Amino acid sequence: MSVIYESITFDLDKITDEYMRRVNAATDELMDEKLASIGYVKVVRCGDCKHYEGVLCTNGFIDGNPDAFCSWGERRDA
Repeated sequence: MSVIYESITFDLDKITDEYMRRVNAATDELMDEKLASIGYVKVVRCGDCKHYEGVLCTNGFIDGNPDAFCSWGERRDA
């Protein structure tokens, strides 16, 4: 949906998407800080890890399960 206001067109869907992306990023950052303060850490599941190649891991972790995780996990770039 677009709105025209004084000869300027705004795409409300893009504005809403950007707003939600920023809200989610801020919420994630806050949760990371709170959880880290009590000893919790995020894990990267093998299926989302940049070292995971199907069944094998370039770090030597051989599980084959995309839901597994290890201490070397690094999130794959989107």
